[in-house]
Amino acid sequence: MHRKLIFTIMGVFAILLVGCATPQKPLPFSQTSVPTGNGMIGVIQTKIPDFSVNFPGADCLLCIGLAKATHYNLISYSESLKTDELISFQDDVVKKLNAKGFKAKKLSEQLEFKTLNSIPRSDRKEDYSEWDFKSFAKDNIQVLLVINYKQIGFRRGYQSYFPTEVPKANIIVEGYMVNLADNKLIWYKEFSMLKGTVGDWDVSPKYPELTNQYFSLIEDFKDSFLGSFN
Repeated sequence: MHRKLIFTIMGVFAILLVGCATPQKPLPFSQTSVPTGNGMIGVIQTKIPDFSVNFPGADCLLCIGLAKATHYNLISYSESLKTDELISFQDDVVKKLNAKGFKAKKLSEQLEFKTLNSIPRSDRKEDYSEWDFKSFAKDNIQVLLVINYKQIGFRRGYQSYFPTEVPKANIIVEGYMVNLADNKLIWYKEFSMLKGTVGDWDVSPKYPELTNQYFSLIEDFKDSFLGSFN
């Protein structure tokens, strides 16, 4: 193999490595990791997404189109479902932290990552945030707890054109706590949760089994998130 070709392959491989972000590993919460003193923990969240129906594994336009057509009634019904059960969850987190002896308060603004500076990949250290949250270090806030909603709804796994599982309720939320002095992560956990039906899921028009599992999953998520601080 020519030397020029070898260098070209090595260069492409290096670019691929740089382009692949390493997932943040879970960091368990430790009360002693939170800075002591009179500082506050600010609790902020991203926009709660609309209810959605997803088909991971349907990896081509025709596959996706077929999956959506097959589940037309379910998708139409899902448009009536709301995510209102999570509106007050930010308050629940504040109450939990205060009950544990911290000083926490709800931040009313909605977190938008596009307004933050991203830390250059070459400057990132392990267990530090990829975002610069230091602009939130005001009004005596020393630590920021982020609730990052990613996905809420139903999902059914596919392999190209074919379903591989029955539809399930699902929720994906990223939770983390960051020290605003240096953007170091104090706690990190991704809540990627699924819940399937006990009986038949395909009972239109209101899909009672699947709907019940969705509401049950929301409560499971809340308990799991708050349980991180026990």
